[in-house]
Amino acid sequence: MKKFLVIIQLVILCLFPIYSQKKGLINTGGGSSMSVVLNSVGLAYCFGDIGGSYQEQFLNGINDWDISNTRYLVSLGLRQSFKNDLGYKINVLYGSFVGDDANSRNEMRDYSYKNKVVGFSLQAEYVILGGFDPYKLNLHTLYIYLGGGILNSDSKLWRKGLSISETPSDRPYDKVKLTDTTPIIPVGIGYQYHLTSNFSIGAELGWIYSFSDYLDGIITQYSKRKDTLANLNITFTYKFKDTLTLPCHCLSYEK
Repeated sequence: MKKFLVIIQLVILCLFPIYSQKKGLINTGGGSSMSVVLNSVGLAYCFGDIGGSYQEQFLNGINDWDISNTRYLVSLGLRQSFKNDLGYKINVLYGSFVGDDANSRNEMRDYSYKNKVVGFSLQAEYVILGGFDPYKLNLHTLYIYLGGGILNSDSKLWRKGLSISETPSDRPYDKVKLTDTTPIIPVGIGYQYHLTSNFSIGAELGWIYSFSDYLDGIITQYSKRKDTLANLNITFTYKFKDTLTLPCHCLSYEK
């Protein structure tokens, strides 16, 4: 059911620009543009069951961010943007995450993990400052995004330094699952600085909400929420194609 809902969301995101253009909600009379977006190696962290801080969680566990276990997330995207600052982007992403109960409030449990994730997403973008107008150069662009997608994770799990692939006998309430595929909802905010009419650099701060609690390979008996990924990436964007519809200035003559 969860995967079905995300598929419906992806279909809506795909069809919305086409529907809006036909209904006149998207005015492409001033042109549209297509660009390739490389999100370089950036900071990323998995908020799962393993690891954390000594303090109790607050703000959805944001205080559990452990700098020493921060890793990377890389993505490559293709963006189609419209003159009225609405667009969408297809993303393929790859990343690696780790976690360790050492130096956390769960230190006596002594779990640790390492995983790799590969995913796909389609996200809608709305510009709230600047824009992608091909007729003039906007030095600054600020946008928000929301989308849906699929993420596959492959984890390795250890307890007390020993590799495990099933629930430990002394912790029967924990559930181990090392490989999982889950729907995701990426949401965030991005910024671009346009160096030229075709090339820009920027940054994105985002959250990837998953429908799985197995991104770190395990569900513990005290798990309260699904696993979430957070990322801060540097972006490089190259606009390689403009699709312009020039206005027609026609003269009428009376006979």
